[in-house]
Amino acid sequence: MEEYYNEKMRKKQVIKTIKNTLVKLIYILLLPIILWDLIIIIQTIQKPNETPSVFGIKTFCIISGSMEPTISVNDIVIIKEVEQNEIKRGDIIAFKHKGETITHRIIKISKSENGELLYTTQGDANNTEDEDKITFDEIEGKCINVIPKIGKIVLALKSKTTLGIILAILIIIYIFEQKTNTKKIKRSKEREKYEKNSTQ
Repeated sequence: MEEYYNEKMRKKQVIKTIKNTLVKLIYILLLPIILWDLIIIIQTIQKPNETPSVFGIKTFCIISGSMEPTISVNDIVIIKEVEQNEIKRGDIIAFKHKGETITHRIIKISKSENGELLYTTQGDANNTEDEDKITFDEIEGKCINVIPKIGKIVLALKSKTTLGIILAILIIIYIFEQKTNTKKIKRSKEREKYEKNSTQ
């Protein structure tokens, strides 16, 4: 009987450990993305004509294979705003052109007749350079890092409905954990009180 009880308690402890680990993983993985998306949503509402950024950092989800194998579809590129003198040939940049945001590599830097710098770009997977040269004003920033294959998650979390549902779930989990911990503390105090009274 005692062996059965010990085995039952051991299984409960394993399940509890797995549950706690999963909850922690959810918080660790999702909370940073959710907080980032909330900031982006707020900035988008406040400044609808500007690309949202946090401390000069922007993120874009790649939806085409023009930069493969360096950057693949559904990768997230981390873009940092930079000064013009920090941009050089070979840099991967994000830029807005004709209403689109494109992430390509600078293959040539030239000057216009009035001395303005012009940047020729090309996707690593493309055989030809991009049709139009771009100016510095069109550049969103320089790529400083790539996070592979989480683009679908990030795009899903940008949906206000999805974000609201996930936040609600996380809040419910947090409240449940708090209530469970409160009950445990209460039971522990009652047990201590009972044991103390029993020994008197």
